[in-house]
Amino acid sequence: MLYFLTDLLVLGCINSIMVVGLNLQYGYGGLLNFAYYIYVALGAYIAAVTTMGPSTTPGISYALGWTLPWWAGLIIGGLVSAAFGTLVFLLTVRRLRSDYLAIVTVAVAFIVWNLIDTYQPLFDGDTGLFNVPQITGSANISTEGYSAIILAVSAVCLTVFVWLSRRIFRSPFGRLLRSIREDEQVTTAFGRASWQPQIAVFTIGSFLAGIAGGLLIFYISAWSPSAFLPLESFILLAALIVGGSGNYWGSLLGAFVLIEGLGEISRYVPSFGNGADVGALRQVVIGLVLILMLRYRPEGIIPERWLKWYRTREQPPAPAAAAATASSGPDGEPSAAAPPLPAAARAAAPFPEPRAAAAAPDGDVLLDIRGVAYSYGGARAVADCSFSIGRGTVTGLIGPNGAGKSTLVEILSGRLAPQSGEVLLDGRSVGGLGPVVLSRLGVARTFQTARVLPRLPVIENVMIAAPAQRGEGPLAAVLWQRGWRDQEAALRKEAVELLGWLGLSSHLDRPAGSLSGGQRRLMEIARALMARPRLLLMDEPTAGVYPETSQLIARRVREIAEAGVTVLLIAHNMAFLSWVADDVVVMAEGRVLTRGPLEQAREHKDVIAAYLGVAAGEPRGPRASSVGGGE
Repeated sequence: MLYFLTDLLVLGCINSIMVVGLNLQYGYGGLLNFAYYIYVALGAYIAAVTTMGPSTTPGISYALGWTLPWWAGLIIGGLVSAAFGTLVFLLTVRRLRSDYLAIVTVAVAFIVWNLIDTYQPLFDGDTGLFNVPQITGSANISTEGYSAIILAVSAVCLTVFVWLSRRIFRSPFGRLLRSIREDEQVTTAFGRASWQPQIAVFTIGSFLAGIAGGLLIFYISAWSPSAFLPLESFILLAALIVGGSGNYWGSLLGAFVLIEGLGEISRYVPSFGNGADVGALRQVVIGLVLILMLRYRPEGIIPERWLKWYRTREQPPAPAAAAATASSGPDGEPSAAAPPLPAAARAAAPFPEPRAAAAAPDGDVLLDIRGVAYSYGGARAVADCSFSIGRGTVTGLIGPNGAGKSTLVEILSGRLAPQSGEVLLDGRSVGGLGPVVLSRLGVARTFQTARVLPRLPVIENVMIAAPAQRGEGPLAAVLWQRGWRDQEAALRKEAVELLGWLGLSSHLDRPAGSLSGGQRRLMEIARALMARPRLLLMDEPTAGVYPETSQLIARRVREIAEAGVTVLLIAHNMAFLSWVADDVVVMAEGRVLTRGPLEQAREHKDVIAAYLGVAAGEPRGPRASSVGGGE
C-alpha cells in the first residue's frame, strides 16, 4: 500500500511539472501547444543518453552515449528541450496567427515522432531506450526506497517550479503575458512587442517539460516513441482546463485529479473481454469530464480570478498627480514626453459651455498629415487627406459612415501604414512605424468598440499601459523583484487615482469583462492616460453610453487638453463636439471637405451634401441646416 501511494505521488508530481509548464505557455501566454509532450520526450531521451553510456547490447547504439551524473543529464535534457522550443517558436509560431498555432504544433509533433521512430542510430528507433540507470547508481536500494528518493527529488523540483510560476504571475512580466493572451492588439497599441515575452514563456515552459521527461525516465528506466503520441498532450491540456487555466494552483489540482485520480479509478473498473478497454475507458472518462467542465464551469475548478494577492482599497476621487518614479524613463529621469496628468474633477454645470474656435499658434503644430492615402483592395478609404493639429487642442473628426475616419485613426496609431503621403509627429515622419514605436513616441488611443482585457482586473487593464516598466523581462520578474517593486507600487497608486478621477473607484479589482459599456469607455480613457501621451486618439468615446457618462467624458477631455495633451477624436454626437472641440475636420469619401468651427461646418454646403445626399442648390429638408444635431 505504501509503495502504491508513493508511486501515485511520484507520477502526480511529474505530471504536475508538465501541467505547470503548459500553464505558463497556454494559461499565461495564450500559446496553444498540442506538441507539448514532444518536449517531455526530448528531455527524457537527452537525460538518458547523456547518463547511460554506450550500449552493451549487440546491434544497438545510442546517440551521444555519455556517462554524466544524473543531475547533469536532467539539466541538459531541460536545456535541449528549451532550445528546441525556442527554435520552433522562431521558425513557425512567431509569424503565425494564434488560430494556426495548434495546427503547426501537431505537425511538429508528427515530424519529430517519425524522425525518432524511423532513424535507428538516433535513439534506437521504435525500440527506444531501456535499462536507464537509476539516479542512485550502483547502490543497493529497494524499489520502495528508490521511489521515495525520486518522490523527494520530484517534489523539490515541483516546489521550485510552482514558486517560479507564482513569481511570474505576480510580476509585470506576468501581467504583460496575460494582456497578450487577452488582446494582442491592445498590448501592442501601448508599446509592447508581443513576440518577445511569448518566446520567453514558451522557452521556460519547454524547459519544464524537459525536466519532467528526465525525471520520468529515471523513474521508469525506459522510453519509446509510442509513449509520446499527441494524445498525451491533449490529456495534459484537459488537466489544465479542468484545474483552472492561468492559475498555478489549478494546474496542480488538475494534474492530480484528472490524470492521477481518474487514471487510478479506471484500474478498478471491471474488465470486459481481454482487458484492453480499461485504457480506452480512462480516455472516455477524461473526455466526459472535460466536456462537462467546459459546459458548466469553463474557467476551471480554481479560476484565475481567485488569485488575488492584493486588495486595492477604494479611493475617493482625488487630484491625480504623476508619481516621479512611475513617469521616469529607463535612466530614472522624468520623461520629457510625459505631460502632467489632468487636474482633479471640478465642480461644474451639468454640461460644459460650448467651445469657441481656437487655432494653434503658428509653428506650434504637433501632428501634420500631408496627402495621406490608403485603399482596401480597389476601395479607396482615405484619399489625399491633409490637415494639421495644434499642440494642446481638441480636434473633432466627423463625417458620414464610410468617410475614412477610422482608417485614418488606424494610420495615425500605426496599425496601418499610409500607401502614400506622410504623417509628421512633432516634425518627425512616423508613417508606417507601427503601433509599438508610435506608442513609445507618445501616441495613445481608445478603440471604436471598447477593447478590454476581460479576465484581468480593471486596475491591471490600466497599469499595462504605463511605459518603461522594469519588471516586464523574465529575469527581472523572477530574480530582481527589488528593482521593480517600488515602481509597481507607484504605478498602482497612479492607476487608482486615474480610475477614481473617472468614477471607477468601486471597480478596481473587478474583471474588466464585467464592466458595462460606459464603464469600459471610461476605463479605456484611464488606460490611455496611463501611457502619458502627447497625442490622444479617441474613436467614438461616447458611443453607446448614457448622457451622464457623456457629460463626464466631455469634462475630462477638456481637462486632458488643459493638461497639455493634444486630442483628436471621432464623434457623431454634435452636442458633445460643441462642448469639447476647438474645431472640427469634416471628411467624406476619404477626403477633407472643410475645417473650422462646428457651427460653420454644419452649414457648409459640401458637408450637407455629404451627410444628406443633397446637392448644392437642391431643396433641403427641415434637418439639413443642423447636420448631425443631437446624434
